[in-house]
Amino acid sequence: MSHNVHHCNLPYKDTTGFPKLPPNAPWWKRVLRNIKKLTAVDPNNANSEVLRMFGITSVSESRYEQRLTQLEEYMTSKKLPLHLRKRLLKYYDYKLQKRYFNESEILSTLSEHLRNELSLFSARKLIQNSSIFKLLPKSIHSTVIALMTSQTYSPGDVILPSGIIAEATYFISSGTVAVITDDGLELCHLEDGYELAIGALLSSTHIQRYTYVAVETTEVFFMSKLIFFDFIQSYSEVVNLLEAIVKRRLAKYEQIEENIKRGGSDFLSELHGGLVLESLIKRPVIEE
Repeated sequence: MSHNVHHCNLPYKDTTGFPKLPPNAPWWKRVLRNIKKLTAVDPNNANSEVLRMFGITSVSESRYEQRLTQLEEYMTSKKLPLHLRKRLLKYYDYKLQKRYFNESEILSTLSEHLRNELSLFSARKLIQNSSIFKLLPKSIHSTVIALMTSQTYSPGDVILPSGIIAEATYFISSGTVAVITDDGLELCHLEDGYELAIGALLSSTHIQRYTYVAVETTEVFFMSKLIFFDFIQSYSEVVNLLEAIVKRRLAKYEQIEENIKRGGSDFLSELHGGLVLESLIKRPVIEE
């Protein structure tokens, strides 16, 4: 009994190790091969090179410049003061990174799986640094992040004021947040991965005792405390950790406040005087 064996004659490879294409190969095959070559040579730079191949980078830069011009005209028409103009321009530059794109349009073309991957990547610092996320199963990380909303704050922006009952729980993804008393004392700084208003998770009537202010450009993820609690109530170790964090952190706040009350700095006066925005003043960073 004989078997017919079919042999495939592959094209010779070029100097990069990729098969050569015949002269009559379709254009899309050539583009695909070039993309693969770029990815193999420098994965970190492949995306930007692919964008340049199609002229997308220059288009996004042009749209960014158009938006920037519109912003300038808007600020002029509103006669905004110089310090506010600088904040708007800094925020605009941080948010768009000198590129303009329609994020919702891009996301709408992606599969749910890819959208979840992008969400996880955007929140990677938060997931890596948050004590709560470290205890949650990785299988629900994407679900929790997908239900969150992100917000970017400029230096001096109030993220959460005191005297209110917070309806959401907040997580610092990147940046620095100052904890301020009603007397204007700046107690400490919270950084990547820290939670804000977590006391609200343990009590529906918990009133915020402190004001949280962005010291530098800060990205915060937040979600309804009721929805978040639905996720964590099945994990007793997470609930226990929350209770411990709340007690420990409030005790530290009170201790720091007592230590600096005799001659502590007044953050609100510094903020109004522009000192905080001119240079990042170092404060103690809370460690759990």
